[in-house]
Amino acid sequence: MIFKKFIILFASILFSFFTVVSQNNKLPVTTEYRNDKISFPASFVGNWKGEMVWSKPGKNIPDAFVMELRIQPLKDSAGQYTWNIIYGSENKDTRPYLLKAIDSSKGHWVIDELNEIVLDQY
Repeated sequence: MIFKKFIILFASILFSFFTVVSQNNKLPVTTEYRNDKISFPASFVGNWKGEMVWSKPGKNIPDAFVMELRIQPLKDSAGQYTWNIIYGSENKDTRPYLLKAIDSSKGHWVIDELNEIVLDQY
């Protein structure tokens, strides 16, 4: 359980450090935004893909692989989004989750791992 929480946190942080590609355009994460132009999760909806480079202690050459994050609104559930993390290919390692609003005005959300594990997020 701790490992799953670490993987979600690790994946979220990694998306802040590498270039991502959406369905329709290329957008480097390093672009600076003004806070009033970002709305979560609406401005994060899309299919994001990039290369993840993972350096391991004692290893001179880092591992690299393709990673994706797909965030899409659920059509029949307001305030809920799919949150799918894909490591490598869909056949290799796909992790489907749900992002649910608890109190979006306060930035309170949860990530439901669909296995009785629910991660509180702000």
